[in-house]
Amino acid sequence: MYSGSFRFRFEDPTKAEIVYSALKPEEGQGIRNEAKIYLKGEELLLRLEAEDLTSFRASLNAWLRFIKICEEVLE
Repeated sequence: MYSGSFRFRFEDPTKAEIVYSALKPEEGQGIRNEAKIYLKGEELLLRLEAEDLTSFRASLNAWLRFIKICEEVLE
């Protein structure tokens, strides 16, 4: 089992809340992975678990893209 926690800090807590709200529906159980997302002030916390390294990497890449797209839309 592979797992990791990742923190993303935003300059504005409102932006963090918007990104959290946009991404919350994406969390949950996948085929070989699971993702949880939390909001703490201006920080977004992402926790990933996967059965294998390939799944973990694919899940992490997808979440990084989701967050980047949200940031680009907010700019």
